[in-house]
Amino acid sequence: MSQVKHFLSIEEIAIVGSYASFLGFLLIATLLSYKEIFMTLADALQQGHPEWDILITFLLMAMIFFLIFVAVPTYPLLRTIYSAWTEKKWRLATMLIFLIIVYDIVLIFQMVHAYIEFAGNIPKLA
Repeated sequence: MSQVKHFLSIEEIAIVGSYASFLGFLLIATLLSYKEIFMTLADALQQGHPEWDILITFLLMAMIFFLIFVAVPTYPLLRTIYSAWTEKKWRLATMLIFLIIVYDIVLIFQMVHAYIEFAGNIPKLA
């Protein structure tokens, strides 16, 4: 009977799967947060708030977004990558690096898409 060699062990598959599902959940949540950020800015523009207030609001919302959707998931993922690298589990480290790159690229594309959708719906200021 021939033995099939797997790319990752069962433990490593569980690690990659748990991170993938967690990051997938966060990507769905980012769609809602991008929409909320841009709609808040549109409302502030429409109500005639000073530009300085709108800028401060945007910066605060961007910092909160960064903490929730970038820093929080990245820290444990980087720790796992580091431990996999030091334990010479090259395949696991490579898969997790790929996972974080895909997550970051999708975050950027979602932001661009949300901005384009928002820019098309900006009410004309008269």
